[in-house]
Amino acid sequence: IIDLIDVVPPEAGEVETFNDVYLVMPKMETTLAKVIRSKQKLTDRHFQFFMYQILRGLKYMHSAGVIHRDLKPENILVNGADCDVKITDFGLARGVCKDEGVGKPTEYVVTRWYRSPEVMCSAGLYDEAVDIWSVGCMLGELILRRPLFPGQNYLDQLKIIFETMGTPKDMDWIKTPEAKRWVQKLKPHDGKDLHKIFEKGSEQGESNIYQKKKKKGIDPTLYYIYMYIYAYYIYTFTYHMKKLMNHVFFVCIKKKKKKHKTTSS
Repeated sequence: IIDLIDVVPPEAGEVETFNDVYLVMPKMETTLAKVIRSKQKLTDRHFQFFMYQILRGLKYMHSAGVIHRDLKPENILVNGADCDVKITDFGLARGVCKDEGVGKPTEYVVTRWYRSPEVMCSAGLYDEAVDIWSVGCMLGELILRRPLFPGQNYLDQLKIIFETMGTPKDMDWIKTPEAKRWVQKLKPHDGKDLHKIFEKGSEQGESNIYQKKKKKGIDPTLYYIYMYIYAYYIYTFTYHMKKLMNHVFFVCIKKKKKKHKTTSS
């Protein structure tokens, strides 16, 4: 999470009239969005390191009862030299009310391409899982070097998600009657083979994941498994941060951190 170094106070004569507050934060080199759009070669270790850092930051936020609600590549700052990342832009962040979801429910949160189905269909009744959905979308975008669900509008966004991930059989998660009627009218889809989707990315030279059947340090099929874990736990709207962070996808990163005597996971 981005550090807050200082807050610049108003001048002595402006205490009653000032309108702006200046926050001083560390300077970062670029954003994850610019990295994705660049010609920089990205390896499996980049994907692991970026995602693990983001999940660690979210684990800290969520343990404090805060949902970011606008995670996207533009809001992930990156330093090129060491690949450190920082989560930033908390303008839409809200505290969590365990019994009622977000403190002040707002339907228009999260940039469309990273917006989970329950945000669009449940009239503000959502929880921390909406952030994890956004992380899964960013992982897919890192691998493909293009957005995973590039919907043109609210309805198109849902259609693309259902066509890719499969149409949910259980509709109880949809809390808005109008949205439920619309989803029930859609042609049902079994979902696409995520393995083939990411193979296309590698064929275009945008990812080296599937270049070999098995690479040193990580089996390429782990990406397929990880995306399915993301789909199972998040698409059914069940929140399991611990299972995500303990997945074998991150085993190399965790071993490295243990070697350097990092005490937190």
